[in-house]
Amino acid sequence: MITAKDRKELAEKLSKVSIGAKEKTVYRTKHGIDDGISKSNEETGKIFNMTGEAVRLILQKVDKLLEG
Repeated sequence: MITAKDRKELAEKLSKVSIGAKEKTVYRTKHGIDDGISKSNEETGKIFNMTGEAVRLILQKVDKLLEG
């Protein structure tokens, strides 16, 4: 489970990364940054009309940017 503090830190890091709005929104939704409810890749994909694999690729890309 992700804590409120972790969500806030993730949101701050995410705001500094240069990626598209949809990618940021997918990442925020998957990790529950806005509502505190983490979702599976498939659940997130249904929200954005994409596959769970497409969500996984976005997460991988964003995680790499957040690390570097």
